Amino acid sequence: MMRLLRINPNRIQNLLLIVFTACFIFQCQTTDPPPSETILKLNLNDSLKNYENISITLVDIVDTNIVLENIWSGPLPVPAQLPSHPLKAAKDKDFIVRIIGKASDGQIVMGTQIAYIGGKQTVSR
Repeated sequence: MMRLLRINPNRIQNLLLIVFTACFIFQCQTTDPPPSETILKLNLNDSLKNYENISITLVDIVDTNIVLENIWSGPLPVPAQLPSHPLKAAKDKDFIVRIIGKASDGQIVMGTQIAYIGGKQTVSR
């Protein structure tokens, strides 16, 4: 006599679901999250639009001849709309934001420095 084996279809579905889930879990790979960005947002005075050329650089706080990053160079018609700048070389460092305004003849007519020490801002002219 031949005996038929009866298998419950719900058990087969559950078993397949477990097998596929296990395969999926073992195939997933974890990666480290991307490093967080430090963003510099400068709130600039509207008077900067009166200069022919504005130069905004980040310089080393110890040696101001070392330019860490260039943020802007050229006319700045709407200073309040200067885009935020993700810090790269200046990230986790003390630095100075140097803002220089020039007249049409290239003469420096305005200069401001904003020092960031330990993430806190101080202004000197």
